[in-house]
Amino acid sequence: MKYTILVIQILFGGIFVFMGLNHFFHFVSPPPASLKAKVFLEAMSLSGYFMDFVRIVEIVCGGLLIARTFVPLALIVLAPIVVNILLLHIFLNPSGIPMGLVVAGMQVFLMWFHRDYFIPLLTAKTKVNRIRD
Repeated sequence: MKYTILVIQILFGGIFVFMGLNHFFHFVSPPPASLKAKVFLEAMSLSGYFMDFVRIVEIVCGGLLIARTFVPLALIVLAPIVVNILLLHIFLNPSGIPMGLVVAGMQVFLMWFHRDYFIPLLTAKTKVNRIRD
């Protein structure tokens, strides 16, 4: 199981590093997208700042996963990006649903494996609640 987790973690990180670098260097053309997805992505990329920022976050977090450092932090930061990837494919580009499910599955699997780090985030008592009591 140890090697399975390691392989999935490196693949998951590699996907984000590769796709993040591809945004800046264009070494692979993007897969065909539906008209709705093209319009949405064009609107997102017109701002420039947002997509560049997201891609830099993907590269950094993917690198952390590959290097096996700060893995729970990288997983937390990548979670909203993975949700958006999955939702984009479900609602705007159904041909990409299988890849979205694979990425989401890897995210869930890795978060489940590292769940001990996330349990304190989900407990009912926090420092703020303790101060109020």
